[in-house]
Amino acid sequence: MSASFDIFKAKLVRKLRRLKLSSTIITFSDPHTLSSAFSAIESAQKRQQGGIDVGSTVLLRIIDTDENMLVKLVSIDGDKTYRNAISIYSPLGNALLGKERYDIFSVSIFRSTVEFKVLYVGS
Repeated sequence: MSASFDIFKAKLVRKLRRLKLSSTIITFSDPHTLSSAFSAIESAQKRQQGGIDVGSTVLLRIIDTDENMLVKLVSIDGDKTYRNAISIYSPLGNALLGKERYDIFSVSIFRSTVEFKVLYVGS
């Protein structure tokens, strides 16, 4: 790898840490991981006014099926002991960042779109 890529990667890791999205060393071994990191930074900048954040517990309703699901949003090195942990680097986790109670949003998962409604946000 080139020296300019190493400098770029170091700046990206510092920005992720400053936004409290990671506290460990991150390796960007594939384009998907790098793209997810950029998405998380973008979402973190949008959510500075409030809303769902890393550590939030969220009750969601899947609109099409009326099923509810309880998830906890975690960072890349987050709480792995929580059973329903959703990483901010997953499509659902990234879409949740910055949302508020009663927001409706959609996520593309496995070539289909799923609509969710935020029913409850806790810490």
